[in-house]
Amino acid sequence: MASALMKYLYRNLINPMVHLSLLLSLFIASGALLQAQSLLWKITPPGSKEVSWIYGTMHVKDDRVFHLPDGWDTKLKTAGRLVLELNLAEVPDPMMVMTLMGTPEDSTLDKILTESESKHLEQWVQDSLGLPWHLLKGLKPFFLMAMIQEKQMPSDREVALDQWLSNRASDWKLPVIGLETIEEQLNALQHLPLSEQARMLMELIQPDQDIRHALEAELMEAYLSGNLEHLYALSLRWETAPLFMREILLVRNYRMTERIKQLLAEKPAFIALGALHLPGKEGILELLRGDGYLVESEGMR
Repeated sequence: MASALMKYLYRNLINPMVHLSLLLSLFIASGALLQAQSLLWKITPPGSKEVSWIYGTMHVKDDRVFHLPDGWDTKLKTAGRLVLELNLAEVPDPMMVMTLMGTPEDSTLDKILTESESKHLEQWVQDSLGLPWHLLKGLKPFFLMAMIQEKQMPSDREVALDQWLSNRASDWKLPVIGLETIEEQLNALQHLPLSEQARMLMELIQPDQDIRHALEAELMEAYLSGNLEHLYALSLRWETAPLFMREILLVRNYRMTERIKQLLAEKPAFIALGALHLPGKEGILELLRGDGYLVESEGMR
């Protein structure tokens, strides 16, 4: 792919799951949950007195999500290291990224959409993103969705919350650890058929977006109040392929939980993950509880 697109992707999509997080919350469905109203949780391994912390983030640049709980910085410094879904400072292999983000030549967007849909999308993309269609039509639809979502969302800050936290840790000379690799995250997207991704993409550019905007506003309100139960319940309003839902959320929950346990067996950490990974019967908080960890809500500010 052309270097202009590569630079764009590295600047805006170096963590694909980060930029898809709010978008995914509109499509993911899952099981019931019951959690206290909090984004910050104290985690104590079984048989240990060493305390770690898990904080639920929203991967956006909206200034409202940057008002972290009192004392979060002291907790991070005391823990001595920051754990994120990805180590955002690591630069992945460009060829691997482009291979996983691209589509086969017979499955580009202009081939899987109808002619009228393709023309509509081409014009919309050129008008909204300012990038040539021939550079974008070979991307998997979900990554084009991420670009669009990034463009449409508030950008009060230069970077999303996770990157900001990573920057603060670096400023304080604290190590930053990623629970997953970018290859693992990109592979999770392979389970949603291109036709389904294309359908979701076309829905995203429809002129009447009142329902989606209202849901996004409600999601943000639930997040800011620390209401994980409501945040998760809102995700039930949309449907997508069950296999994709499992790979994008639940399989990753199990994988990240195992890696959290391995890390906490060594020493404490301050862990910041997308808030939707925390609640639910197969959310990270309940998975840790099931393995004997003491999981306590810190409440809201």
